[in-house]
Amino acid sequence: ATRQIVTKIKSALSKFPTIASALKGTATVRSTREEIPNPFENENLTGIVEILFDRYQKKSFVSFTNALIDAMNWKLSEEDTLKNPSKGVSEVQQLYATWERKDLWVQLTKDLFFSVILMKGLHPSVSFRREVLTETTKYIQHLNTADDEFSPLRDPSVMP
Repeated sequence: ATRQIVTKIKSALSKFPTIASALKGTATVRSTREEIPNPFENENLTGIVEILFDRYQKKSFVSFTNALIDAMNWKLSEEDTLKNPSKGVSEVQQLYATWERKDLWVQLTKDLFFSVILMKGLHPSVSFRREVLTETTKYIQHLNTADDEFSPLRDPSVMP
């Protein structure tokens, strides 16, 4: 089934050489930091998805939050810290490049920073964590659509 999916992706991308070219680079799996060279030619679906996600995911509160949490969760293993500290520099450069490419710096507002810290701090197994994220997202969307330019909701010091 995976091979069929990859074949369909490759077929569809024949019309989009720029995207196909991007998929011939090296993918880094977010959860494991495993590097997958040329997932397009090697027909590696995980690598293809990682590159598509990294390069083409629509900017949103959720994608920004994921990028910030990924950055905040980054750490080098004890073994790599002792034996291969340059790996840390390389990984941080990759995180930084993602932020540059997606221009995420402009999205780091006080309310988003507050929300990300809150979401990172809540234990993932707690059921109301999703509800907190939903309500925070609604609040931020309300901030962005406030009609009155003098509304306290437009004031960046007013946080959720």
